[in-house]
Amino acid sequence: MAFLLVAGGPLAAQEAGAATYRLKANDSIALNVFQEAELQTQVRLTVAGEASFPLIGTVRLAGLTLKEAEELLTKLYDADYLVSPKLSINLMNAADQQITVMGAVNNPGVVGIPADATLDLVSAISSAGGLAAHADATKIELKRDEKNIVYALSDLQKKGALQVVLQHGDRIHVPVSPFANKTVTVVGQVLRPGAVNFPVGGGLDVATAIGVAGGLSDIADADRITVKRGSKVYSTELSSGVQPGDVISVPKSRFVGKTVTISGQIARPGPVNFPLDGRLSVLEAVAMAGGVARLGNRRKITVTRRTGGKEQTWRIDLEDMSGGKVEPLYLAPGDTIFVPERRF
Repeated sequence: MAFLLVAGGPLAAQEAGAATYRLKANDSIALNVFQEAELQTQVRLTVAGEASFPLIGTVRLAGLTLKEAEELLTKLYDADYLVSPKLSINLMNAADQQITVMGAVNNPGVVGIPADATLDLVSAISSAGGLAAHADATKIELKRDEKNIVYALSDLQKKGALQVVLQHGDRIHVPVSPFANKTVTVVGQVLRPGAVNFPVGGGLDVATAIGVAGGLSDIADADRITVKRGSKVYSTELSSGVQPGDVISVPKSRFVGKTVTISGQIARPGPVNFPLDGRLSVLEAVAMAGGVARLGNRRKITVTRRTGGKEQTWRIDLEDMSGGKVEPLYLAPGDTIFVPERRF
């Protein structure tokens, strides 16, 4: 504290800061009553901020200035015991000022307030070792007397934010995040299937969870990802949010191992694999097979599809299709493409 003992005597009221100093637990004070030597006493405020005096008993003084304490005791003595009493209260020893930081911090406990400076909430948390990994920084609680005030640490850390200056006896509690130790499970076509932890602030989406699980495998079908929540299964998108306990399932593409067959006047006749999304046009299949051979007829290509024992055939003019004159034809697994030879 800034108060100084004067030659072993009481602290003078005119000492720097005395006018505004407020009494707190464990402070030592001296009561002097004019012409009432038997009432003079020196006491220490209890943890509850109370002190006991002759005749009037226990009085709560914590939070009062010295002048306010004098006025209160004068009123109490004047009520039943003394006529127009004249008294003074002097601060003999100011207890160390401190606050407590508890909950999800790395070093919970008592933090002292510097004698020649102030201590704000952000600095107090830092002095307590900073937030633990599982802390909920959005609901930090400051308890002062009978009041509870909740702060978000991010608001206090913004440039120009008004800092919360702490007072002796303040109690700070940092709660554990409701998402601490909460997970979702990612299964199927990802590189590292298994549990994925929620960030302490929540806000986990499908794409982020899959990313933590190593990302999609080469044969994953990103269009058919599902989320199981309880007993229900939902189709979902990568941007969809998830909840603790959800199971994200990434299926294998239905087109893995599926092919069409190209024969005739083609650079590399044989099977052509489907892309994982299942969209393969005649133009793309021909290009993947190396293109039409020099003797191939690009205007009389045929595509044959067998479905349920029935056969369906399309005749394709590749020149018109590549020029945008006709719509592209998309293939199905098992289709066959034949490129005939040109006739000169």
